[in-house]
Amino acid sequence: MMSCLRNSRAKHPPFSSLQSNKQRTFRRKQWPPPRVDCMPIDEQERDRRRALLRAHLDAENAGDGDAVMATFAADAVMVYNSMPFASHEAIRSAHEYIGFARGSGAFVSARNEIDRESFTDTDIVIEGRMCGVHERDFMGFAPSGRTVELPFVAFYQFDAAGKLAHERVIMNLGPLRATG
Repeated sequence: MMSCLRNSRAKHPPFSSLQSNKQRTFRRKQWPPPRVDCMPIDEQERDRRRALLRAHLDAENAGDGDAVMATFAADAVMVYNSMPFASHEAIRSAHEYIGFARGSGAFVSARNEIDRESFTDTDIVIEGRMCGVHERDFMGFAPSGRTVELPFVAFYQFDAAGKLAHERVIMNLGPLRATG
């Protein structure tokens, strides 16, 4: 098992080309984000978060990079499989690299399918699948031309102004290893 992990790391580099040195050190210094004082949420707050998240996911599914970025706060941080993206430029590049922008990305017709949502005092938690056709290299995985479903869990935290302050996505890339 350990040898598989070692080989996996060597074959599948991170989004390092999208991150600056400053962003690479961000993980060590500032993650996880500071906890905010909060109270248990009510149905009104759940509905607010649902609507904010729906706007974000609808923009991703439409491939509208500008609309995706409009959902993020100015100081937002996105973390994808432990790799932090701490600027709007880096967050946009990561979304484009995946395929959540028209005409670019590793996955054509990329879209998120939501299977379940849960709420904490600070976050909305989503279990879902990122679906698309694997047409370009993705983190060292050669394009397969296959339609794939990549399971994920994501944590979204919104600020008082209704902007996405923190997005943390843990995605299972195992289906990309399958041959077919």
